[in-house]
Amino acid sequence: RELDISISFSTFYHGDEYPFDGIGNEVAHAFYPSHRKRRGQIHIDDNEPWGPNGRNLNWVLAHEVGHSLGLPHTMHESIMMPQYGGFEEAKPHLFPYDIITIQQLYGKKKGFDEMYALKRQNEQVEIPEAPSLCDGKPIDTIFAFPNGTMIVFKGENFWMLGNLGNTSAEGPFLIHDFFGQLKLPIDAAFTDHLDWTWLIKGDLVWRVDASADILRLFAPQELHEVTPFSNYIYNSVDAVLSINDDVSHTVFFFLGPKYWYDGNSDGDTDAGYYRQIKEIDYRLKKVDAAVSLPDGNFIFSDDSYWKVNPARNSLKVEKGYPRSLSNNWFRCQ
Repeated sequence: RELDISISFSTFYHGDEYPFDGIGNEVAHAFYPSHRKRRGQIHIDDNEPWGPNGRNLNWVLAHEVGHSLGLPHTMHESIMMPQYGGFEEAKPHLFPYDIITIQQLYGKKKGFDEMYALKRQNEQVEIPEAPSLCDGKPIDTIFAFPNGTMIVFKGENFWMLGNLGNTSAEGPFLIHDFFGQLKLPIDAAFTDHLDWTWLIKGDLVWRVDASADILRLFAPQELHEVTPFSNYIYNSVDAVLSINDDVSHTVFFFLGPKYWYDGNSDGDTDAGYYRQIKEIDYRLKKVDAAVSLPDGNFIFSDDSYWKVNPARNSLKVEKGYPRSLSNNWFRCQ
């Protein structure tokens, strides 16, 4: 019989996509019930100083069990707060918000104290919806790591997604749990021809090394300080399409109603002028995200996506596009 919840102590790389990092930072993680392969798993960093003079294992385990049962982080007074100030207490305890939210998912225990229920029945507690790719809200960005793993950022969560032939999404996972203290929401992300992944928010950019098993996030830099934007004249970007094949390293930048071709990987237009995004498709007002995958190059706007091919200094749409992102890629129906 499959276990409902399993708890293991590990160090550094331990078989999933999220290696631990030694003492400090991430101390544990758990997988939501929606995760196909690892639901119910709780992984604890064995390098942490657990015990009376270190971290409180009881509180951390209670928090991670909440994730395993399907509870996200919350800013209410709850055991599911990202950082709770009462962890110095020896034994964890549930708050009214925890009880109400778990009962929303699984129902009340038989023999539940009716006096307690009567006391709480008039409380107005806002129950957050579980994060979903199918809630109708737009994504923030899509990008792919060098190994082909595709990542979807949406709010404070992310999902791992396959290519068009393998569209099952794994997640949601909290961005801050695995990517550190990024400023959210992220505006754009892409992987360049040197296998560096870049995460961009306004005029700040984070460089990510995802070429090995351990994800490494570097300190943020100003946009113009990094090579892909060394001749970039703006302070933000909506999307970047970096086409990294054996023939060339073609890059297209998107900002507002315009886009441009960059063959030198410095952010400037090599053509000497900008093109209008509506030239790609008259229905396009702006591009929210772009990604280059083994099965094609794609740009995204709201709930639609287009498969495009470079044609000299411009992009041309393949026949049969646009298509619905939620229906054709996320399989929401």
